[in-house]
Amino acid sequence: MKNFTLSSMPYFKISLTAFLLFSVQLIIHAQTPPVIKVSNDGIIRLPEHQAVQNSYYLDVSHLDFQNDDDLIAFVKDKYGDSYLLRASSNPKTVIMVLKIPENPGRTKEQWRDRIMKESTIKPLRR
Repeated sequence: MKNFTLSSMPYFKISLTAFLLFSVQLIIHAQTPPVIKVSNDGIIRLPEHQAVQNSYYLDVSHLDFQNDDDLIAFVKDKYGDSYLLRASSNPKTVIMVLKIPENPGRTKEQWRDRIMKESTIKPLRR
């Protein structure tokens, strides 16, 4: 077995740096909520073929908010029994947080149906 020497140190540093960068990318990607396009009629539809996430970015670019204040005022009274909405730093997206702890037994299909039903009752429209 070869001894670890100072001459092998640059290869170790390069390998360690590459590993750390790759790991950070995986963590960042894993923590980024998926984006859902809200329909023009204000209905939210969770993706069919994905597991239910704790939160989603909702693409509300069709609502054409001019600034953060407009977005904040809009989301202030928009919520459902199964989700909360929060303004994001981008006026074209809203963060939707599902109330999963309050509804632990729901299946993916039940979440999809419930969110769609609640957004039909209170659509995301201006």
